[in-house]
Amino acid sequence: MRLCVVMSTCAVRSNPDTAVITRVLGSLLLIRGLFPEHRLVVICDGVKVLSEDSTRRPKFKSAIVTQEQAQRYAEFIDRLELYLDSHDVFRRCGRVLRFSRNFGFAGLVQWAVESPDVAAECEFVLVLQHDWVFRRGFCLEEVVAAFDDSRVNYLTFSSLSSEENRQQLLDLGWDITSPLRVNGVSVLPLGFFYDRNHICRVSFYRERVFRKYLNKRSSRWQKQTKRFIEDSFGHIIKENLKEVGVDQCFNKWGLALFVEENEECSRSSSSWKPMLKHLDGRKFLPEETLSSFVAEQKEAYLQSLEDFVTSSSCSDAESWGIFAVE
Repeated sequence: MRLCVVMSTCAVRSNPDTAVITRVLGSLLLIRGLFPEHRLVVICDGVKVLSEDSTRRPKFKSAIVTQEQAQRYAEFIDRLELYLDSHDVFRRCGRVLRFSRNFGFAGLVQWAVESPDVAAECEFVLVLQHDWVFRRGFCLEEVVAAFDDSRVNYLTFSSLSSEENRQQLLDLGWDITSPLRVNGVSVLPLGFFYDRNHICRVSFYRERVFRKYLNKRSSRWQKQTKRFIEDSFGHIIKENLKEVGVDQCFNKWGLALFVEENEECSRSSSSWKPMLKHLDGRKFLPEETLSSFVAEQKEAYLQSLEDFVTSSSCSDAESWGIFAVE
């Protein structure tokens, strides 16, 4: 089995603190058979730095940052490199790549699966986001055995958002209490492509996700991707599920959700115990930074209301219940 672990990260408000990403990296040690057998590549996306006299506001989601924020991000990457170097298992199999250009999550994954120096020569890629942590471990070899079935191309792990997929299957008459058994691995068919932590065939990413459906030269990529694969490709899957049903959708795309052996797939969501947890970076902000963030958000919200009132007629403003912003 040839597998590469690819984690993407980007500039965030909590930089240079590494508490979130090191928790994610630490959770990888729960996966039996992952390290040091397989290599880890952490790709740090580039940013667009505003000039000192710019009147534009920084926007982390668009990778637009001030010079000070760019410096904090650079320090974050320095700390990340020190973290990997200080842990023997990561020092032997991990490395950090810095990008000067901004690609976005989708662009980084495409670059990784097409780069011979990263994952292009591998059969599988374990894609990680910097704020999704594994709550429990598993045996990598046993889970990857599901891919011995040629129908399976993608396997993700349960999170709170998995409830939406469970409801989709219920609405379509699928018995979620009886997951599929694929080479000894229990899975549920998926009607969506999630960006969160997942294992995928490299060939599926290259030939079907990117070249066929999300080609950068196409208008689909330009208008729909919005930096994340699930924002575009995910909705292609969702619509196909509605059109053809669970079985045909699974046979066409091969997207599945891993179900643990000891997990009860009942119809009650109360028994659903997610394997993944999303870490809210705001909880790791220093108190003074968090206060500043809240103040900035409030100011931006009030400004947007004021702009709306200014650009609208009095009747429009009244119909929205907006009369003045103090």
